[in-house]
Amino acid sequence: MTSCVEKTGDKVERAISSQFTKLGVVCGKYPRRTILLSILFTVVCGAGFMRWSTENRTEKLWVPQNTLAEVERTNYESYYESLSRFNNAIVQADVKGENVLTKDRLVEAMSMHNAIVTTKATVEYPVDSGVDVQYNFTDLCTPFFGACQDPAYAG
Repeated sequence: MTSCVEKTGDKVERAISSQFTKLGVVCGKYPRRTILLSILFTVVCGAGFMRWSTENRTEKLWVPQNTLAEVERTNYESYYESLSRFNNAIVQADVKGENVLTKDRLVEAMSMHNAIVTTKATVEYPVDSGVDVQYNFTDLCTPFFGACQDPAYAG
């Protein structure tokens, strides 16, 4: 004795199965036409990639558009404009699978960090004035937890 749910499930399965059977018969009868239509369908669907562009503005990526959150973010930024950019460096080994947490690798990474911290940037200000202004790391650093690294401690 079968239940109503089983009967309904069998009917749905037969309907789907019959549609795929018909599709298989058509593909078998007309293979060239099927291949041509498949390629044409792929080209038509892929045509949209010609207008593909990536978005890298954080306000567009992380704040929903046309919402109160977007209005509030714009309002906040009108009062507290951020002039900072944050960057990360990913340290990896020369050989795949090699451990980067060895003393030599960490010393090398620290040397790279110290080179960044002790480098001076020279900017001509105002532009085309011939007056050069030098900035060091602490001049340009956005404090994190209230402080920047002091180049005097760079080692």
